[in-house]
Amino acid sequence: MSLALLPLERVSPISPAFETSQKVVHRFNRELGPGEVLEVTATRVRVRFPRTEEVLEFSANDNALSPLVLPASADPERWWDSFGDDVLDRLARLETDSLRAWKNRIDGYRLRQIREAQGLGSFLGGRIEIFPHQLHVAEQAVATDPVRWLLADEVGLGKTIEACLILSHLVRTGRVDGVLVVAPASLTVQWLGELYRKFHQVFVLLDEERLKDVRKDFGEEFNPFHAHPRSVVALEEFVEHPELAKQAQEAGLDLLVIDEAHRLERRRGHPGTPAYRTMAPLCESVDNVLLLSATPLDADTHGFFRLLQLLRPEAYPNWDQFEDDLKNQKPLYPCTSATRRDDIGGLPPRVPYPIQLPEWSALNDLMKPHFGSPTKNALEKKRRVADVARTLETPTGIDDPRLKWIIKEFPNWKDEGEKVLIFVHSKDTLDFLKKELEKKTLKKISVFHEDLSPAARDLEVAQFATPEGPTLMVSTEAGGEGRNFEFCRGLVLFDLPFNPALVEQRIGRLDRISRTRPVEVYYFKSSEPFSAHLTELYEALGVFKEPLGGLDRSLAHVEQALEDAIASGSQELDIPRIIEETREARALMGAGILHHLHQNRYQPELEAGILERIPKNL
Repeated sequence: MSLALLPLERVSPISPAFETSQKVVHRFNRELGPGEVLEVTATRVRVRFPRTEEVLEFSANDNALSPLVLPASADPERWWDSFGDDVLDRLARLETDSLRAWKNRIDGYRLRQIREAQGLGSFLGGRIEIFPHQLHVAEQAVATDPVRWLLADEVGLGKTIEACLILSHLVRTGRVDGVLVVAPASLTVQWLGELYRKFHQVFVLLDEERLKDVRKDFGEEFNPFHAHPRSVVALEEFVEHPELAKQAQEAGLDLLVIDEAHRLERRRGHPGTPAYRTMAPLCESVDNVLLLSATPLDADTHGFFRLLQLLRPEAYPNWDQFEDDLKNQKPLYPCTSATRRDDIGGLPPRVPYPIQLPEWSALNDLMKPHFGSPTKNALEKKRRVADVARTLETPTGIDDPRLKWIIKEFPNWKDEGEKVLIFVHSKDTLDFLKKELEKKTLKKISVFHEDLSPAARDLEVAQFATPEGPTLMVSTEAGGEGRNFEFCRGLVLFDLPFNPALVEQRIGRLDRISRTRPVEVYYFKSSEPFSAHLTELYEALGVFKEPLGGLDRSLAHVEQALEDAIASGSQELDIPRIIEETREARALMGAGILHHLHQNRYQPELEAGILERIPKNL
């Protein structure tokens, strides 16, 4: 309809004194429709709004009311029907907003455009550095309904951030309410911190103390997940108290997140580990499930199948079918992500620093009795292996050359404001090092071990990470899983476990995506024959220089070869044979034969397009 043909019904730009029966319109509350003045006093104006059947009072000087001039064609009985309020009607009445209001509206549109970020808006706003592959994975996951997803990126690429991005999106868009995060006990407080500090999500740690509080406040039979619908619970807590898992099933949760999901193991023909049997029914009862595991498809095909089966049992009813699908190169069900370091251009390198120790007669004397003759049975073999491992790891006293080297290097690290992480195997060694290092340096030494509560561990890490905090932290293997120490300059391997996967776990605490400088890896080389061969083997395997990338299970023969050598009474190792057995597995992993079966996986060429969608001024 042409504007020229519209009847000139208009709102007066000037607000004269109101009169009874005068027609008015509220400039800001448009849904009231047109009104008629019923009564006017010196200070008040009463107005009836026929469309809403309301009578309201306003100040006589209220500039929100404007006189309304009706067209001559208006029906006297139903005059309000002639009032239209769309854009054309308002233009026809010569009714315009102020320039200030127009600018405000344009600013609002711009802010909305920034917030939406072409579909990425719900993932932005956290106090984190987000990488393109993480946004890609999060978008892929939330595009499904329900979200049942396996996050299987390589170690160090930020699976926890991806899970939090997905969780935060689902919560903020109203798709989920009740959320349960299950993680190993050593990581529960870290999850609380990640969710709160980085994503503004408040969760509760449901530990034994909090569960007691629930029973005290609400009664023995009250479901704790009703009291705390967003909670973090240790996997060990569920395994020890199966009734807690049953309560979680009955709570009607909307989202379940399980970290370190490779712990949910179920071999062929076996009902599964206690962790698997506890979590499997919960995975089935919750609509949305996220599983986090660093074990790639190529490295543990059956373990990967079990995790997929928890998420999509209808797609993977049995192992035989899954195995046939892989042989036929059939793409995986679109519920996985498995970004590799190569996909994002790699991470800063690992730089090995071998420390050649002086003649160490104390160690030679302690090691000799363990060699010379073979063991007679399996029990004797087990004991000898444990004795040798303990001898290599335990300090030989205050003259231990490893301790002396750390004391010598300490002033340099402290003066440069650096942080260094020292890994040991046992709590006894940790206690010895803490005592001697504090005595020699006169400085506090941070510690991280299994006897500390989750909260105490987090406090130690937080203090260690501050610029004014301790220079050194000594950690047992408890710090080797899931923890982030990327702020450290390097780590000292005080001992070398017989399982190379443990060495990889230790180094992996520093080798993270947010790191911007090389990882310095210090390890000791002694002249004692068995120790020297062990170090030589790990150097040949490239353990100190390259990530294993999921080869953990494929290197089981290494530990077996070490144990067999100890049992034989020989201090020699057949290093070429062990290397040859490893080469095939490493080549298979490097080729990523099955990697391409992940659908819609992240690829380097996607980076530019994702970054373009993030507002530069956000």
